[in-house]
Amino acid sequence: MPRRLPLAARIRTGRRSKRAVIRPAGASRAAWRRGVRGRVGGRPPKLNNHQIKDLIQQHADGARVPVLAKRFKVSQATVYRLLNLSHLERAPSQSSGSR
Repeated sequence: MPRRLPLAARIRTGRRSKRAVIRPAGASRAAWRRGVRGRVGGRPPKLNNHQIKDLIQQHADGARVPVLAKRFKVSQATVYRLLNLSHLERAPSQSSGSR
């Protein structure tokens, strides 16, 4: 059976600050650092809320997906994803009125 080290032996000191740093045993160093620095990650959205509403309205007025994709400089997959999300957000409010 592996021997557990005392707490003092499990504390790691940072090289730069020389202060004691304790991180969870299973956490990778990179993931732990991202958490400490407050970084979330991910790509910023290509379209803002006003542009998304405009895209949805243009589609409702009859604009086709390839045309919208070129107009807003996004992929067709992005247009379909935004349209599907807009239908999902509207569906509960429409179905509650029919009962």
